[in-house]
Amino acid sequence: MMVSFPMLVGVGDAIAGGGGGGGAATMTVVAGDMLRKGRRMWSLQGILFGVATFALVMTKCVLGELWRTKGGAYNVDSVLKVMVRGLEVELEQRMVDAKQMLKRSKEG
Repeated sequence: MMVSFPMLVGVGDAIAGGGGGGGAATMTVVAGDMLRKGRRMWSLQGILFGVATFALVMTKCVLGELWRTKGGAYNVDSVLKVMVRGLEVELEQRMVDAKQMLKRSKEG
């Protein structure tokens, strides 16, 4: 992953530096300019690497939670138990109502 970052941020600009002519003073200025550009490049690469690492770790954590069958953050067992319990109570109430309606129809 880290190999692709120099291509993303344009290492060519940081290395090319610029400048012309010769002499020690010019070389010092060019070297200082390259150093500043290199630091900016590495700070940008650090930020990009941090974002990519964060995304990978979060994806792995979410997939791990989805993989768990018991007690995970995305587990729906407790919700399903409540839903099934409610449906059972509703069915029992409908059965009682149906029996009462059947009794009334036989009497009347």
